[in-house]
Amino acid sequence: MDFPKRFRAKIQKGEDGECWLWTGGKVDGAYGQCTRGAPFRGMVLAHRAAWILSRGPIPEGLDALHNCPGGDCPGCVDPAHLWLGCHGENMRDKIGKGRTTAGLRGVSHKLSAELAMQIGDLAKHRIFPRAQIASEYAVSKECVKQIVRGETWRTAESE
Repeated sequence: MDFPKRFRAKIQKGEDGECWLWTGGKVDGAYGQCTRGAPFRGMVLAHRAAWILSRGPIPEGLDALHNCPGGDCPGCVDPAHLWLGCHGENMRDKIGKGRTTAGLRGVSHKLSAELAMQIGDLAKHRIFPRAQIASEYAVSKECVKQIVRGETWRTAESE
């Protein structure tokens, strides 16, 4: 059986506007995944496959992101519920939907919300170089950058 036919056989279509749920294998119990078959090699996330089969190739540097009307549904493969965005948009979308270990939810967090806000303010207003801020707060420069972008801690300014 060709790949598109096998792919469609693993979709449970919802009523009008409802998500099409992937019934095949899943990554971490959430995102659907499928294996080998033209036009793919190896494993591909099912929602990416849905985009490609219905709308064509995903340009390099872009991801297929979910925008399900009923709320966050990582197992959805309805092309009408997908949109393309860059990595930063994907990370902001992930944080906004609460699918991240950012901030206090992370098992390895070192900072309180207050300290993260201080770091963000210092870096955003360029009061000190990021390297110096990182050293003073015993975090990495990458951590400072992620705070400024709102990827790990969200402040009023980063929203």
